[in-house]
Amino acid sequence: MNLSDSAYRIELERCVACGKCRAVCPVFAVEGTETSVARGKLKLLAAAEAGELDYDAELARLINNCLGCRLCVENCPQGARVDELIYAARVRVARRRGRGILSLFILRYLLPRRVFLAAVASVIGRLQALGTGLLQPFLHHVSSTLSSSQRTQRVLAGIYRFLLPLAGLSRRLIPPTLAVEPFSYNRGEVLHDA
Repeated sequence: MNLSDSAYRIELERCVACGKCRAVCPVFAVEGTETSVARGKLKLLAAAEAGELDYDAELARLINNCLGCRLCVENCPQGARVDELIYAARVRVARRRGRGILSLFILRYLLPRRVFLAAVASVIGRLQALGTGLLQPFLHHVSSTLSSSQRTQRVLAGIYRFLLPLAGLSRRLIPPTLAVEPFSYNRGEVLHDA
């Protein structure tokens, strides 16, 4: 649903900060900070709407921390539509801050072209496999209680945490390991029952 500015402000005021969302929020269970739970996010968004905060990178990071699981919505005694507010806030942040060149590339060129997307994913998978092969001699320094693939993932995560900020991305964003050959390659025709 697309909230108008007035509907957005009215929905923000619906939260009475009772804290019921804290009991069900999986992000709060992990992080334990007020800004990781719905009521904290809604207070920040209300402050941004009032001009007390900027729609900046930090606010974007906090908003994007929401998983969209809707547990806060289902348990809110006031009926606050937190999910819709978060989505509307993400749009506001994107409009005010603009999109980075990487996200523009992904949204405008990569996602609409499935064949190109599969080719890029395959190249990234090959690079990850190459990196894994090059890292094998250094993996013995990582905890011996982990399996070989877990040690590799841990080292790759460390490399990503170093490289991602150089690309203007959050170091908390750890890309998944991609297959060298995507599942959609070389698959037969899907037959439907008549």
